[in-house]
Parts: sequence; C-alpha cells; structure tokens
Amino acid sequence: MLRHELFAAVAFAAATACSTTAPPAPERTSLPVLAAGDTDASLGYETPPVQNAAALLPSELREGPHHYVADEVQTDGFMRVYEISSPFGEYTAYGDDALRERVAEIEALAQLRERSAGAEFGKAVQRSLGSPFVATWNLVTRPSDSEHGVPEEAADALRGAPTGSTHRDEFFGFAQRKRELAFELGVDPYSSNAELQKELNRFAWVSTVGGFGERIFTPGHRDRSAEIVRDFSPTDLQRLARVELAVMGISEDSTEAFIAHPWYSPRQQAELVGHLAALDLVANRRALIDVALGATSEEDANLYARSAELLHAYHDNVTPFELLTAFRGGTVAGFTRDGRLVAVLPLDYAIWTKPAHAYANTLKRSTLGDGRAIDAREVLVTGSFSPKARSKYQRRGITVRENALEALRPEPVPEN
Repeated sequence: MLRHELFAAVAFAAATACSTTAPPAPERTSLPVLAAGDTDASLGYETPPVQNAAALLPSELREGPHHYVADEVQTDGFMRVYEISSPFGEYTAYGDDALRERVAEIEALAQLRERSAGAEFGKAVQRSLGSPFVATWNLVTRPSDSEHGVPEEAADALRGAPTGSTHRDEFFGFAQRKRELAFELGVDPYSSNAELQKELNRFAWVSTVGGFGERIFTPGHRDRSAEIVRDFSPTDLQRLARVELAVMGISEDSTEAFIAHPWYSPRQQAELVGHLAALDLVANRRALIDVALGATSEEDANLYARSAELLHAYHDNVTPFELLTAFRGGTVAGFTRDGRLVAVLPLDYAIWTKPAHAYANTLKRSTLGDGRAIDAREVLVTGSFSPKARSKYQRRGITVRENALEALRPEPVPEN
C-alpha cells in the first residue's frame, strides 16, 4: 500500500496536469458501416433486425425504479443500440456492456440524490462551505462535470498553491474519496456521463471537507480491476501500465501512444493492460496494443478491453495461447499451444453480411508464417451469431463459442 503522502502527490499531479482533450464523439465505432450490397438478400446476406427488449433482457435490466429501456432495439449487424429513459436524462447505449454501465450509473445517480436530500447532508454542505477553496469555486453548489472534480481555473489555483497547503490536502482527500464512492456504487470514476460526474464530485467534496460519513454505500461484488482503479491514482495506473507493457516488450513509442490515447479512460487502460499482462509468456502481445491504438471512440475502447478479457479467459480456462496476431478488420487472434487459431469478437449480435462472409473466409484460409499446421479454428463472441451466421461459420469448420465471457469468467467471490 502506498504511503498517503506519495499517493496524494501522484493524484494531484494527474488531476492538475494539462489534459488531452478528446475529439468530438463520432457517430459510431470503427466497426464496418454496412452498405446496401453488404446486406443483399439475393446474395444470401441478412438485414440487421429490430429486436425486442423484453426478449433480450432480464426484467431488472429492462426496467427499474429509475429507468426504462425502449421496447424496440435497433441493431447494426454487430451491436445492439438501446434507448434508455430516466429522470436524469435520455441515454443511448451502444452495446450490451454499455447498457449495463448506463443502468448502473442511473441507479448510482438515484442513490446519490436520495442521500444528498437529507438534513445531515445539508449540514455537511454548510460545513464544506467553510473551506475557502470549496466556496470560491462553488464545488458543491455548482459542481464540475470534469472527471478531475474541479474546473480548469481551480486546477490552475491548485498548481500555484504551496506544498502542504490546506487546498492541496483537501483535493488529495477528495480525489481518493471520489474513487471510493465510485467503487461503492459500482460505477467508473472516469465515466463520460456528465450528470454522474457532477453528483460524484459534489458528494465527494461534501464527504471529504464537510465530514459526511466514511462508507455511505455498501459495495457489492467488484472485480480486481475495479479495486485497482479505486486504490491507484491515474498517474499510478500509468506508471504501472508502463512497467507491464515494457515487460511484454511493447515499444516505448507504442506505450506512450496508448497511455496518451484520447479515447481510453484510466479504467479502460487498466483493464486492457491487466488482462494482457495475465497472458504470461505469450509472444507478440503488442499485436493487441497495435490494433487498440486504432480506437475512434469510447465504445471502441470498451471493445478492445473486452477483446483482452476474452483472450485472458480462454487462456486461463480452455488452453494457453502461444502467440497473438493482428487479424482482419482491426481484430486480434491467438494461436494456442495445441494448434488452435482463435479469433475474438466482442459483439452483441452478428448477422451474415458481406463483411462477416469475408471475415469467416479469412479465418478459414489463414496460415502461420512459419508453416506450422492449424489443427482447429474458433471464434469467440461475447454475444451470439444469428442462426444463419453461425451455420456459415460452422460449415467452414470454424467452432463458434457464443456468450464466451459469461461461460469462461470465473464465478464471483462472495463479499464477506
């Protein structure tokens, strides 16, 4: 465990450094945009269907006390697009993972609003306003939607504050408390959800400076990556990533490009690097970093993090990989020690289209450069294929492993 002084210093450096501004959000990910010919029925291809939320989702995910998922769910040939209504705004979630994240954020917002409506919280707000820094920058009356918790002008003031000043100490405590709150609520402290950021920031400032409780919410099961994000500042996570990537033989240029990438949050970076590091002794792990650098959106970053998790789960629970390789369309595949070529596709619902046809043919015909035989070919998908797509892959001798993460993830350890 790092000493408080060191932890605080790196947290301050991360939050007050000149940040890279993310480009405007694209309309979609780098997955193919299907053209008319890609879904031509006369060529045997399928058209993306409209699915029904009630048939897809467990009841608690489809509708809860604070959210409702629209009945019609659009698909684009690869992913599902959900429309979510809530008291906190309307949300679009690109993919099943994003839906779960948004629903968790909505529930977290509801819990934060409920707790902050009480008299004790109001008293803590008044106590927090006794801090000149909090009062000057309206950190609890008009909370920032920045992931750092303060507007840029306040960050400038912190940069100029002397070491050991009250302002710095308050900020150090806030940064750690915000990560703890996010962990307790089951959300990402670096989420792009502006409303969530405002509430987390306000609550963490009041909790830290106004003395509003220690553990206010009871955490459920959280995975190891969530614990790491809670316990380490962004600067610490970057330092750990540099060490891990260097051990894997990733070049310094690629490492720095990945760490500075505008679409990867500290959580996504920690997840991807952690899963990749777990592929001990696997050759050419840089293949995943190389393709991950092509991310064009937050959704893309999630897809590459899930690709790393798929590889890790298969490596640990099916058979170990010997090497990784970049594959068609910005994807990655692994070759196992027992001769299997395994492609990973973190997709919700893939139908038979021209791009899917080309991908299947590439997987069927691929050979190893050193001449070794490929004894079996598999594709791992986080969701499922349409019946037709599944049949087309299987007829090419490719094993389709659907809902792969659900099947291969270890059972969660119950909380004490």
